Amino acid sequence: MDASQTRGRRASSPPGNQRTPPGTSDRKEQSRRPSPGTIKTLGYAISTLSVILLGIVSWKSASADMLLMLCLLGGMATSITGMALRWLSYRLEK
Repeated sequence: MDASQTRGRRASSPPGNQRTPPGTSDRKEQSRRPSPGTIKTLGYAISTLSVILLGIVSWKSASADMLLMLCLLGGMATSITGMALRWLSYRLEK
C-alpha cells in the first residue's frame, strides 16, 4: 500500500494499545477510591474501637478500686463522645 491508499483509513493499534476517551480512566479511578467522608468515618470508628479494646485490657486492674474503675469508664465515655461530636461537626459542615 502506498501513502495515497492509507490516507482515509485509521491505523489500527495493537489490542493492548487501545486508547480510552479522555477522562474515562480518571472517573474509573475516582469511583474506586473511598470518599474523604468515608475515610474520616472509618478513622473515628477505628479510634472508638481502640478505646473499647484498651478499656477491656485495663478493666481487670481498674475493677480492684472503685475510683480507678470510674476514671476508666469516664475516660472511655468522654473519649468516645468527643470523637462522636467531631464526626458530627464534620457531617454538619458538609
